[in-house]
Amino acid sequence: MKAFLLKYKKEFVIVVFFAILAALMNVFVAFILKMFFDVATIGRLENFYTAVEIALVFVIFNSLVLWLAQISKFDYIKKSLIHLKNVLFEKIIGKDLNQFDEVNTGKYISIVSNDINMIEENYFNNFFELVSSGVGFLAALIVLFILSYKITFIIIGLTVLSMLIPRVLDRKISDLR
Repeated sequence: MKAFLLKYKKEFVIVVFFAILAALMNVFVAFILKMFFDVATIGRLENFYTAVEIALVFVIFNSLVLWLAQISKFDYIKKSLIHLKNVLFEKIIGKDLNQFDEVNTGKYISIVSNDINMIEENYFNNFFELVSSGVGFLAALIVLFILSYKITFIIIGLTVLSMLIPRVLDRKISDLR
């Protein structure tokens, strides 16, 4: 499947770029909200207008980035799936008549329609979601560290603790059974 993922490298790089940019834009929302909270505590109207202008520019830019991310992803997936269907069709057509007759034709139709849709959902879409989520997580962690390193360490500690407690208690509960 890696060959199909990297068949259109330029489009792939563009999709990954926009997925990363969209994830970073989602994290930047924290700074926009922080700016509004700072303006509210200071109470100066000039700062509020500046914050609104920055937020409007951000919303427009974010909308553009999300739109380009979706368009590029759909274009890339469409090209990749057409290539995959062509390869499958060539393999099916390349079979000799005896091999072709051994399998029900419904199986071939299922492969070309249902299995391709499953590959699109479970492989292509999930790959880009994983990239976006991973970058978003790392960026959020970095931003959180910038805003307050103490809170970051507390959150990481609580996260690790919440992952360890069920494992420790699972062993004790299974021993009690």
